[in-house]
This record gives sequence, structure tokens and C-alpha cells, in this order.
Amino acid sequence: MTRLKTLLVGLLGCGAVGVADAHSRVFILDGNSGTLNFSCDVIGLMPVEGGFTRFIAVITIDEDAPWEARAVVKVDARSLMTDDGAWIDDLKGPDFFNVAAYPEFDFTSRTTTVEGPGRLRIDGALTLRGETRPISLRVRYQTPDTPSGSAAISADGELDRTEFGMDAYDMVVSDDVEIEVSGTARPGYPPPAAVLSALP
Repeated sequence: MTRLKTLLVGLLGCGAVGVADAHSRVFILDGNSGTLNFSCDVIGLMPVEGGFTRFIAVITIDEDAPWEARAVVKVDARSLMTDDGAWIDDLKGPDFFNVAAYPEFDFTSRTTTVEGPGRLRIDGALTLRGETRPISLRVRYQTPDTPSGSAAISADGELDRTEFGMDAYDMVVSDDVEIEVSGTARPGYPPPAAVLSALP
């Protein structure tokens, strides 16, 4: 079992995403059923856009107490991809994600605020390149009517790349990076073997 799988199983085991009870529902979103993308402006050029094909997110939602929603996300940084081949080596290299030294990164929720029906703000900690910083995600969700149904979930937020040691090309590349995750999350707790086997 890789470190990514081990960390996920450990977080589930210690209740980092909450303990499932009669009211809470647990959903799993990964690279097979969703996308995790980022975008960053470049002066005079098209934005740099990319994403990660291997990730897993576990979200716990209590319909009666949505402010108790919790989430944990694990990402294989080595799965980074971009349609602009000129950027791929830079993005994976030491100036940016440095995937050789930091092959994984993660997000763990801390608090949740209800902003309307099916809308949450989840505040948590992002650990990237060995640095942990607070980040807020705007989450939209629609849970299914049946226990076996899937949930539509999307989230977006922003981060300052320099807070994670990514300060190269500061005169050309914006410090602000937009992130977005979306997809169809299936129910499951704990994650089925098929989900874990999909991870590297």
C-alpha cells in the first residue's frame, strides 16, 4: 500500500472526516468520476491551466446538520497534466510543484459554514511542498434521494502560490492560483477496494 493510500485509510480510521451515523452520508470522489484543475494567469499569454488525474476526496454530509460537513482530499502530484506541453516540465519541477521531492499533497477540513441550500464554505488546511496554510473552499452539492445514489459536488477556491515556496517567474506568472474540483461522488464508507486500487 502506498503512502497516499495509507494516509487516507488512517484518516478515515481516526475519524478525520467524521463518523458516519444515522444522519450523515459519506461520498467518495476520485479521478475516475471527477476532475481537479487549476489555473494561473500569465502576463501577455493565455493562462496556465492543468490538473491532476489521480486524487481521492472523502466528504461527509449530514443533511440535518450541514455545518458538520467534513472533507479530506489526497492528491498524487505526479499525476499533474496540462494541455500546454511547454509548461509540463516547469510545473513538475523544483520551481513549482516539485513532484520528485513532494509526490503528494492534501487538504483537511476544519470548519464548515452554511451559505445557503446546497452551498457551504469549508475552511481547512492545505499541505503542499511541506508547507501547511489555511484555505477556504466554496462548495456546492446536491445529495441523492436514495441511499445508494451519487451526489453532485463541486468546489472552488484560490491560493497564493508563494506561500508554498512557488515564487518563480514572479514578474510574469500571477501569484494567485484558482483551483476547482467537481464531479459525481458515489456513496461509500470505508472506501471500497476498487477505489483504493485506482490510486498509485
